[in-house]
Amino acid sequence: MRMSPMNESNAETKFRGAAPNMSHARQIRAWIDKGMERLLALLLALLVIDVLWQVMSRYVLASPSSVTDELAGFLLIWVGLLGAAYVLGQNEHLAIDLLSTRLPRTWQPILRRVVLAVVAAFALSVMVVGGIWLCYTRFRLEVTSASLEIPLGYVYLALPLSGLLTAYYAIDNAAPAAQEQMSAAQEQMSNHQQKEEEQ
Repeated sequence: MRMSPMNESNAETKFRGAAPNMSHARQIRAWIDKGMERLLALLLALLVIDVLWQVMSRYVLASPSSVTDELAGFLLIWVGLLGAAYVLGQNEHLAIDLLSTRLPRTWQPILRRVVLAVVAAFALSVMVVGGIWLCYTRFRLEVTSASLEIPLGYVYLALPLSGLLTAYYAIDNAAPAAQEQMSAAQEQMSNHQQKEEEQ
């Protein structure tokens, strides 16, 4: 079925109007991805340096540092949580696709969107809300670390920050799933029309 000239004109106008917004969204995504890559690289480099100094001070200088072990733990928390959010954005998490591969092609994007919605809901309700409450109580009670003596609220900020990034990546990744669903539905409709014409 072919669109009327008026509908084609309206669709083209909508497409042109949406293009700058999509481009702007892509620029924001690229900026966040680049910032995450640099931040994770920096944190990982600091973690490696910290662990190397811990080993050297313990076995070479025979004078173990009192802060390296605690700092390594804090850096590992930040690398693990932020890294998990970044990997979600790149669609590189391990997944059991036993169910999705058995579904029809038109249902696979729907399942993906449901999974991303659950991930976003968990990130917002548990990681963001719970993380903010955890940070607030640590700052409120003035809890500090044993060796570095820094407020633990700063350490736990990784939890709500990672939750926000996880929710953002989940929502942003749902858009391609919606487009894939539309293309699959259009392909199925086209195949159905071809079969009807052949009959």
